[in-house]
Amino acid sequence: MRTVFAVLSTVLFSLPAFAQAPKVVINEVLANEPGSFTSLEWIELFNVDANSAPLSDFSIVVGNDTSRLDSGSVILPANGFAVVSRKPVAEYETENSFEKQWGDNSGIWGDEAAENYPLLKGKFTLNNASGRVLLLHQGNPVDSFIWTADSGDGKSYERIAAASPAAAPNIAVSRASSGSTPGKINSVAPVANDLAIEQVTAQTLTGFTARFSGTVKNVGLDSTVARHLFFSIGVPGDTGFTALQILDSTQITALATQENDAFTIDLILPSGYQRIVISLPLDGRNENNFAAVTIKNGAVAPTLLINEFLPDPASPLESEWIELYNAADTAAELFGWKIGDAKSQVAIVVDSTVIPAKSFTIVANDKTGFQAFYPNVTAPIFQPASWPALNNDGDTIKLVSPFGLLEDSIGYGEGYGGNVSWEKKDPALPSDNLANWWRSVDVKGATPGSQNSIAAAYSENLGVDISPNPFSPDGDGFDDEVTINFTLPFQANLTARIYDLNGREVKTLLDNSPTASSQLRWDGKGNNGKTLRSGIYVLFMETSGSARLTKKGTIVLVKKK
Repeated sequence: MRTVFAVLSTVLFSLPAFAQAPKVVINEVLANEPGSFTSLEWIELFNVDANSAPLSDFSIVVGNDTSRLDSGSVILPANGFAVVSRKPVAEYETENSFEKQWGDNSGIWGDEAAENYPLLKGKFTLNNASGRVLLLHQGNPVDSFIWTADSGDGKSYERIAAASPAAAPNIAVSRASSGSTPGKINSVAPVANDLAIEQVTAQTLTGFTARFSGTVKNVGLDSTVARHLFFSIGVPGDTGFTALQILDSTQITALATQENDAFTIDLILPSGYQRIVISLPLDGRNENNFAAVTIKNGAVAPTLLINEFLPDPASPLESEWIELYNAADTAAELFGWKIGDAKSQVAIVVDSTVIPAKSFTIVANDKTGFQAFYPNVTAPIFQPASWPALNNDGDTIKLVSPFGLLEDSIGYGEGYGGNVSWEKKDPALPSDNLANWWRSVDVKGATPGSQNSIAAAYSENLGVDISPNPFSPDGDGFDDEVTINFTLPFQANLTARIYDLNGREVKTLLDNSPTASSQLRWDGKGNNGKTLRSGIYVLFMETSGSARLTKKGTIVLVKKK
């Protein structure tokens, strides 16, 4: 998909006219596959003739690649379609394919009623930004399809009129809600009576009022009479246009062909996520008569939140991963949620999956690799069908709700390296505040499936409590160690050393280590591993990073033996 398009021979494209052949044309091209998928580009052919056409003598040329369509067994009926795809059917379960994306995902093409057109394999790579596809019949050019701009993620270019050349202004981005129409009449092909909802925007006003604005255009061949545009409450999270309750309507004026009418309406909505379905009366093409927008109305507490992530795994860890936290007091449904980077997000699960309240969930690009490195993690682990790779030198992680809204996100800089994760201090807060994030201070470098290592109490000052003091490291099981409890500012590194009264360092407990408020233990041994003599020792603690603080205290060591 991303290979630069190679310009075809000047001689080839300077022919004064295409040769006579069966009237098969290039009808639709998808160069920009949906999401982060690759190798899913496809080209649709359409037989505009009244007679059937064998595909045996047809070839497709893209750059230096030529694809012979068929050995002779496929006959394209009158007004019939065929699709030429880089990857028609998946060869193994985790691989994507045309059949998986636009068919019934059975692994077989033609076993379902909608899979009623030939699906052929081709060898080509299409450039998103611009390109040209040439159709040959017995080696002679008979049609071409040219685009000069990116159609958008997962959207195809469609031919408007089959009898006119497939280049601007006779091609347009698909208006279909799915982004393309393989094996079907193009969504931009004109029909007599066709009103289309072109765009819709929504914004929350004061209280529980939301404003919806947009445009309705007459894209049909005939003028239209005035129609009503209806606004209804839809099914939350539904990707279709199921309306549960009509809220209001507004009138769209009579329109000549290619004219449009703008609309604005204010609706009072219940609090929470609301899916609003906007619809026109049925006409010659119904797929552009509907639109839906989801809006967050009033205060809505977040449910799933990003809590920890590791974008830069190092051997032997072989998987990037993201930990999610259900901050709600009730279980959350994971189906419909998507996660990814700044460019694209993918579905986390494909079936209904319930996440308990106040619990953790792991999403990894390699579940097996993750479990091999973290064998003791008991939280559920999910591996999406594809994975938008996280950049080591900075990226944005986005979590999108089933309503299609951005629920949570975190933009980060470079990873910490050494399989050390990013952790959130307060898991219940939104993730877009970097002041709530820091590196893991766990000895293993991360805490997937467990409370974050930095989720501890912090203070503006360096606080120290020493107990028992005196202590007696004589091996009798009583007061053999001294415990140093401490609190310190968030995102601070800690140095802790023991000195004798002559100012000589005898023990290093921590050396500029990232840590959280916690405790240290000292068994009375020096850096040489031997128990020190009875006496008074000085504890010196110092922070760096977010704050530079110092604290001193005395520790009395008494040997009873």
